Amino acid sequence: MRLPPRERAEHQAAFRRMSIGEKLEYIAAYYKLPIILGLIAAVAAGAIIFRAATKKETVLYVGYANVAVGDELDALLSYGFLRAAGQDTRKKEVSVYPGLYLSDDPPAEYHEYSYASRLKLLAAVNARQLDAVLMNREAYDLLSAGGYLLDLREALELTYPAQYRLLAPYLQKNGVVLEDNAIEYRLNEAEEYYEEIQDVTNGIDVSEFPVLAGSGLSDTVYLGVIANTPRLAEAVDYAIYLASDTIYQESSAAGPSSPSRGGGPFLFFGTNTVTTVPPPERGAMFSLPPHIMSSRSRTFRSPRAAP
Repeated sequence: MRLPPRERAEHQAAFRRMSIGEKLEYIAAYYKLPIILGLIAAVAAGAIIFRAATKKETVLYVGYANVAVGDELDALLSYGFLRAAGQDTRKKEVSVYPGLYLSDDPPAEYHEYSYASRLKLLAAVNARQLDAVLMNREAYDLLSAGGYLLDLREALELTYPAQYRLLAPYLQKNGVVLEDNAIEYRLNEAEEYYEEIQDVTNGIDVSEFPVLAGSGLSDTVYLGVIANTPRLAEAVDYAIYLASDTIYQESSAAGPSSPSRGGGPFLFFGTNTVTTVPPPERGAMFSLPPHIMSSRSRTFRSPRAAP
């Protein structure tokens, strides 16, 4: 209710006669709730603005399945890829799912961990937030059998012929279960388990690629592309980066953009045209033209053994 002018003037005069402490006490007593609500709104608005200003755009989602990746190698597999692609690492990122454990028969102590990894992977695939997976043979067999991996020959041979020719010697075939009677077998409605399997070119042996060579990983490491990825061009570029001779790594002496040279040129595949870029001299700045933004449920089971 609005006070009459005379009473309002008396209140203002009385407020001016108060000491600073009395004024603060008066304000706190009569305007506590609006002040608290205003502060909460200001903090919430600030947090939203800060999050929007600092949020990075994900260029690629990569999972590590049954592969122990240390901090240095992880930096090469994520930060190094962005640097090689000429991306601003302050605004772009490679989102990683580390520590995925996939097994058809995990030890009792790792059963819950394996189950949680499967749920995380399924959620990421369904949300189209998993594009590529680095994995050992067991994880490769499981993902292949479940139909999660892209047929690389079919996807690349015509669309990305230059990249396909480079990767062809390292492509791997694995079984994909097209049909089986797993449910009937588990319910004892079938005496024998059968499955129809088709071999598909859906993996890349990246164990000897420069980025992974000398990393200390003892098992063969495969790279697979998830079948429903909306970032196929970026995933192909990622495979080319792993195969390249010039990699980026942190260096306290030369700074984060210092490259580590291999024995030959870095091959840049932004389109279907191959561009050969000679390696830079040590300590020189080196970046490639931006290109990686150029693009466009089943259960796990062993491909060979009955459930």
